[in-house]
Amino acid sequence: MESLLVEELKAYPQALEVLFDLAEHYEAQGRWKEAAEHWQKALEVALYREKDLALAREILRNLFFLRPHDESLALYLEELRAVGEGLKALGEEAPHLPEAPRDLLEEDLPRFHGEHLVVVGGHTQLRSRLVPFLEGRGLRVDWYDADTVGVGKEALRRILNRLEKAHGLMIVSSYVGHDLSEPVRLEAERLGVPVHVIPGRARGTTGFLRALKQFAPEILKRALRGVE
Repeated sequence: MESLLVEELKAYPQALEVLFDLAEHYEAQGRWKEAAEHWQKALEVALYREKDLALAREILRNLFFLRPHDESLALYLEELRAVGEGLKALGEEAPHLPEAPRDLLEEDLPRFHGEHLVVVGGHTQLRSRLVPFLEGRGLRVDWYDADTVGVGKEALRRILNRLEKAHGLMIVSSYVGHDLSEPVRLEAERLGVPVHVIPGRARGTTGFLRALKQFAPEILKRALRGVE
């Protein structure tokens, strides 16, 4: 897979889909430096070639997760903000941009208070980066990623046991088999646990956080009703 993507990128060096796929491939392998390099290339294509500020903003969030202490990334945030102000001056809409990189990561996410989220799928690196962040926002997270969940009835039993007191279930569809995700989804629905399936093209940490923002009201409603 990697060699094919590398060759395709050589032929089409500004192909965003190929850059996305390579960045995610490197993330899944824990090759953070290469992943960040390809996210940065994608950011520059989105910003300078496509002039898509909303997409550039999303990619920048991924980069902040991968390189949280890289001060040079703040320059991209400043540039995005300057372009956005220019668009507003022309009477056009521009995506909101916060002042600080940390605010870009956390914006629009509610503060949770011990709600219990079960996540199925995703790779180990995605889990290891997001779980501390989500717990810092007040969530209790049981995350069964594709690399460590195991197979068979025992793996399924462990997940189903955690569903009984969960306030929400999120399935990362691009990294989990249907033979595992489908019985988990059906059991969650039987228990009345809200379910959100993240489509395969949702990208990295940004895709997950965007999905969580959409799903959060369902988690909070379930918690307010209580778990029977």
